Amino acid sequence: MNLVEIDFIGDSRPPIRISRYRYEQLVRDGATVRWLPPSAHATAAPVARMVLDPRREHVLEYVADSVWRLPERCKGPCLLYLRNGVDVVSRPVPVVQPGTPEVYAGALVSALTLVDYEERQRAILDALEVLGRDAAGADDLKWLRDAAANLNGLPASAFDGLKLLPSSAETSSTCCSAPAIRGSGA
Repeated sequence: MNLVEIDFIGDSRPPIRISRYRYEQLVRDGATVRWLPPSAHATAAPVARMVLDPRREHVLEYVADSVWRLPERCKGPCLLYLRNGVDVVSRPVPVVQPGTPEVYAGALVSALTLVDYEERQRAILDALEVLGRDAAGADDLKWLRDAAANLNGLPASAFDGLKLLPSSAETSSTCCSAPAIRGSGA
């Protein structure tokens, strides 16, 4: 959790604390996640979002005694975090589940599945460059649109494809002028 403390000289009150997230990151324990709500009245819930199908969140399934499990429908790379109403209240934890959702295809989507960080970043930049030249498939553009339109409180930097998008001006221009984007009212 990022935390900033502001202490005023001569002020005897406790420092003001500002943090991006209210709760600590979820802890992965093998095939499960451990999270104990801080009180019986806590309304936060652990959820997952598939990176390769970012259109919706999936509530984790309660197993027992602060142990939660990802639903079987979550496949491939996923982000786990706590949601409280409209707010994302914990830093996302990346995890990789077996399988791959069959929703999108294309160079960008394939690059998102690479495990090695440096290799994934290079492949994403290459795919964005191809997309900027209007030479990529429609699924890559559709994934970018769906990821951006369905952040629902997640920072765009949680998705490598969105985080690296500004590094390709041609791709940004293509995304903003694409008929799929213009026609959707986004």
